[in-house]
Amino acid sequence: MNFGETDTLSEQDEALAEKYLVRVWAGARSTTTTETFEHLRLENYTSASA
Repeated sequence: MNFGETDTLSEQDEALAEKYLVRVWAGARSTTTTETFEHLRLENYTSASA
């Protein structure tokens, strides 16, 4: 809601920004339900290894 209005982000705003960026990075056709880059990297690694 107040994104960009201050020099710091709350943990909640940080989590929402990461969730948004994960969805953008994964792509519109992605079926991932992950919400963090850590989990997205793990998901990509395990799917590539299979």
